[in-house]
Amino acid sequence: MEVTDDFDVSIEIMVIGQSGVGKTNLLQRYVNNKFSDSIIPTISTDVFRVQDTFDGIKARVKFWDTAGQERFQALTASFYHNADAVVVVYDTTNKESFQKIPFWLSQVKINCRKPVRLMLIGNKNDLVSGRQIALEEAKSFAKHNDMMFFETSAKTNEGECVNTAFRSLIEETSKVLYVLVSNERKIQERVIRESITKIEERPVKKKQKDSCC
Repeated sequence: MEVTDDFDVSIEIMVIGQSGVGKTNLLQRYVNNKFSDSIIPTISTDVFRVQDTFDGIKARVKFWDTAGQERFQALTASFYHNADAVVVVYDTTNKESFQKIPFWLSQVKINCRKPVRLMLIGNKNDLVSGRQIALEEAKSFAKHNDMMFFETSAKTNEGECVNTAFRSLIEETSKVLYVLVSNERKIQERVIRESITKIEERPVKKKQKDSCC
């Protein structure tokens, strides 16, 4: 996915969750269509960039891939500030990673400076025999917390589930931001027009003739 300077909206997305749930592999699968069993754990943050178009809206997207260990949270807190959306990832075979979701949501509440769209991803659903979190339980949690929800496998990407999840989030976010950007542009144009009008309507003072001596 080639990234250029030709875009309508710029989106920043945080990807958070416990270490080992597959955040980096999910982004590698979506951005580069790659998967590795030997991914090195992320320290602080990594950045992935993509560009795509939805209904004529060109979106440039920056993903912040964050470290899952709590000791790195102070280092990554500032990256939440400009986030437009946040993806919380858990491992469908690791109940603890699911139980930690409220902690990650608390980090969103504390650190995000504006309303963000939330999405919950249950990764590694190809490991059927090891499943510890039922699909309906995760769906219910996501609905209760107003989160988009998808189950995925970064390894198999069956049915392009990873692409569908991220594209759904980017499409929804880009449409919202496009409206906001368009409204801001209209306001700016109106202010400029009104300023020009005021200048044109300002009466011109006539130069007084010198009095005769």
